[in-house]
Amino acid sequence: MGKGVAIDENPQTTDAWAAVDLEVAAPPQLVVGTLEWCPATDERAVSIAVKATFRLEPHHSPLSDEPEPWRDAEVDGWPTDAVPFKRSPELFVVGHVRGTTARTKLAARISFGAVEKRFEAWAARAFDEKGTAVVVGPLVREVPLRYELTAGGPGTENPIGVAPSPTAVPSLVPARWVPRPSMPIPVVGTGPIASDWPARARRVRAEDRLWIDTPAHTPIPDGFDAAYFSSAPQDQRLEAPPSSAERLVLEGLHPEYATLTTHLAPIAPTILIDDGDVAAPELVADTLVIDADRGIATITYRAVLRGSRALFDKPLRLRVALAEPVDEDHPITVVPPAPAQRDALIDLVGFDLEVPGRLRRSRAMAQLLEPVPVGSPPKLDVLRVLSAGTPVDLERLRTLNVASEELELPLAVVMGELTVRLDDLEALKLAIAVASRLSSSDRQLRGAIELAERVVDSPMPLSSEGAAALLSQLYRATDNLPFPPGFVESQVTRGLREQRRYRRRNVLGASHVRAELALEGGVVPLYLSEAIAERLPLAPSCQVVALVEVRPGEDLGELADEALVALGLGRVIRATSTREVAA
Repeated sequence: MGKGVAIDENPQTTDAWAAVDLEVAAPPQLVVGTLEWCPATDERAVSIAVKATFRLEPHHSPLSDEPEPWRDAEVDGWPTDAVPFKRSPELFVVGHVRGTTARTKLAARISFGAVEKRFEAWAARAFDEKGTAVVVGPLVREVPLRYELTAGGPGTENPIGVAPSPTAVPSLVPARWVPRPSMPIPVVGTGPIASDWPARARRVRAEDRLWIDTPAHTPIPDGFDAAYFSSAPQDQRLEAPPSSAERLVLEGLHPEYATLTTHLAPIAPTILIDDGDVAAPELVADTLVIDADRGIATITYRAVLRGSRALFDKPLRLRVALAEPVDEDHPITVVPPAPAQRDALIDLVGFDLEVPGRLRRSRAMAQLLEPVPVGSPPKLDVLRVLSAGTPVDLERLRTLNVASEELELPLAVVMGELTVRLDDLEALKLAIAVASRLSSSDRQLRGAIELAERVVDSPMPLSSEGAAALLSQLYRATDNLPFPPGFVESQVTRGLREQRRYRRRNVLGASHVRAELALEGGVVPLYLSEAIAERLPLAPSCQVVALVEVRPGEDLGELADEALVALGLGRVIRATSTREVAA
């Protein structure tokens, strides 16, 4: 339905329809296509589509000098450009879900404007006898974004998808979806829905089909459903035309960046008509296509030139400019990229004074600070990263990469439950003091106190495990005292927390509080500087988000192979419903 032509600076005439004598000129960075159609018996219309291509890069994605061609049909997951109009703007994504290593599951996220989409790509799975989906195929490092790999089957909205079966489970599923044999699985598609699939085919009547096949010769039927030309999945329909003001986030999709955050370059293509009697129609963006594999994106701007047949009886010369002429009365305003969206309300506990500069040096973290100028208050830089950064899980932490030009260890944002243990030796000393004042006649208690005192006064160092064992024995010996159960333990715990007598380790050239952070996938040691630890809440645990440096294990006594050093720590006051840990 229609034809497109690549236009250069030299005017050329499209040869799509003999009835229209139309010349179009445009900069070489743009591709222009036209489509003639008949809105009514005595009217003619020409839809003019201008496509711009951008190179996807961190922070700012510039206009490319190698424009994508016009597409007369859906090819390689790309939607067709040959439509006369669209009811609402749309977003499409083609490519693969990717991981840094082969895994059973890969996670992906698409964020742009009102679209916030998270999904997973799994290795081959099947249901076992208990109805649990188990992995039966090799690990995957990349999975194509194809409708054949999501739920569906003959007779469904996705006729080429994976049909319900006790032996087959779709690879592409919504994030955190737990498949069950008897439970329908939502379709996870990111590309165009074919015109003959139920979601679109049901909108077309016989008279509509005749007009779609010959739009220039048949008036558009009354009651034609314009939603037919909307081929994006429902959750990828945009509320406003795509623009540079919207932040684009791709996670697990770009071949080079695990997380790419960017803004497309602001451009303003405009139609100019030499004939002063003809009003130039306004170009409005209605289609954004992201080819993640190739690292490009395209925006298609569309306008309709409509009028009586007499309007098109004479030759028309159109020019497409990247921006309207600038003058003092009508200046062009370029909208700057918006800052990263806030995903959680954070109470900043503390941060390393050197971390703001390091955030600017880290390519991944600097994306979250765009377009905040260098020199903004350091506290706000840290808060922006903690509030807008996407938390990663333990598996992802273990495979973090840094850009080749970066020399420092990788940084990451993590979120989970922080637990700060009390120092067992300090607890034992305080328990001895409390128990000694409560009774001197109980023989069992007296014996436990004397044993603990001898061990504490011994020149031999006492391990944390040994102190914990003696402490437990001493607490049991206080059970016969005329006090509520656990009275001594509660007094000791309260006193130690008020004095902040936490477990500490001398690592990295200084004393650090050794805490534990429960992430998705396991628990990992988290080392806190004394300055940060001094401002921790007195509760034994709390939900936190932390900016961390990922290091190999620092203590031979640790079971984990890695350790995290907190460079910034915030207490989560409230997280949005969309903030989840990225797998």
